[in-house]
Amino acid sequence: MASYKFIFYISIAYIFFWLIGGKSLISTTLHLLFYYSLFVVVKAVAVYVTGEDEKNLQEDESETGIDLTLNATILSQDDSY
Repeated sequence: MASYKFIFYISIAYIFFWLIGGKSLISTTLHLLFYYSLFVVVKAVAVYVTGEDEKNLQEDESETGIDLTLNATILSQDDSY
């Protein structure tokens, strides 16, 4: 979160809420935290609904070539399972 882009956006948001909205600095901070939390929740729900996370996971598995299934896992030294 310490990039110049983030600092610029947070500054614009403070100016918008504080000067234009007539909010105090504490109220502005609480509003920004609320909207950021709302953004994170909506983004997580969107990823869950669209299944993008599972698609990315499947793509990552196919690229690595590592089989993590139980059949490929040796649970004992003598393969007796």
